[in-house]
Amino acid sequence: GVAEAGLWTLFASALDPAVAKTWVDFNHFDMENDAAWVEQYYVPSIRSIGDVTTAAALIAPRPLCVANADRAVESIRKMYQAGGVDAFRTVEGPIEPDAIAANLL
Repeated sequence: GVAEAGLWTLFASALDPAVAKTWVDFNHFDMENDAAWVEQYYVPSIRSIGDVTTAAALIAPRPLCVANADRAVESIRKMYQAGGVDAFRTVEGPIEPDAIAANLL
């Protein structure tokens, strides 16, 4: 998922174990900003039942590539490492379709 679709992709992949690989653009979204969550991703109580790290935990051990994430990256990386899973990658910068395809194949 690219831009605003990134977080929706993360949550959808967390709920569907049939998704083999997940590529998420966090679009530098401020995960700690409640007002931003309400404005861009309004789902009642979403942060109280789980955040992006919880969603990533549900995706693991499946491959997860995260782009343009600020603070969330380290907690996700640590969670994958703690599980002994080498299936987490990060990407920074402009998102190009070829880069997405390369990380999904």
